[in-house]
Amino acid sequence: MTIFKSFVADESGVTSIEGTFIAIFFVGLLMYTINQALAMTIKARADKLAIQMVNIVAQRQLLFNGANLANADINKMAKLFPELSKYSNGMKFDFFIEEVAYATGRYSVITLRNQGGSCTLNKSLNQYGFNLRSSYEKTNSVYRVVLCRKFAKGLFFPGGFMISASAVQVGHHH
Repeated sequence: MTIFKSFVADESGVTSIEGTFIAIFFVGLLMYTINQALAMTIKARADKLAIQMVNIVAQRQLLFNGANLANADINKMAKLFPELSKYSNGMKFDFFIEEVAYATGRYSVITLRNQGGSCTLNKSLNQYGFNLRSSYEKTNSVYRVVLCRKFAKGLFFPGGFMISASAVQVGHHH
């Protein structure tokens, strides 16, 4: 015990200086870990939200009026999710809902932006060349929901970073 007391009570200051350097390193590591945990939490919420939205959109025959998706239908659906509402304190994701229509194969995309247009689609759904056929030899509809949010610069991300999620599902018609 005497050896430990003399080590801690060392008056030369070496121990305290080394301890400070180690503490700075661990505080930085803790801040980075907290930042990564926050990003992973937001990513998990975005994934879950995309899956929920594509399930709702794929049921369009039951839930929406008309043959194709319309902005009014999507605006109504967005009110169900506080993360998408422009008027809430939610995550404020930009989102894209794409449809390759049943039987006709017509492509359409509905975009709702809550961040002022910081996200774009790199490749549209119809560029993937899905050719899904129903048992009646009609082209099945395919839907994709893409959510994204760009975050500003930070201590560990000087260029900022983007979190995005997407989900694809075949439409339900009968």
